[in-house]
Order: sequence, then C-alpha cells, then structure tokens
Amino acid sequence: MNKTLQISIPEKSCQNLESVAHKFGFSLTEFLERLGDQKLLIFTPEELSERISN
Repeated sequence: MNKTLQISIPEKSCQNLESVAHKFGFSLTEFLERLGDQKLLIFTPEELSERISN
C-alpha cells in the first residue's frame, strides 16, 4: 500500500536530491523509495572509510 507524503524543502535542495538520484540512474521517487526500503544506504565519508578498512 502506498502512502502519500508531502514535504516542503528549498528548491535548491530538491534540485540537489534529483541530481544525486539521476547519478544513480533513478528518478527522485525511485531514489526516495529505495532509501525508505533500505535498499540504498548513505554513509558519511568517515563511516565509509571505517567500513572499507575493516
């Protein structure tokens, strides 16, 4: 079941999110769905460095 969620963010932030999504080959909706389903994870540079070194 889909739930509609409306959020308000600055236009520049929305453009940045769309740009990141397109770099992964996703629409913004697909990108956000994957994040919500934990099929796409975001790490800080420090977290990524720790994961790579372990």
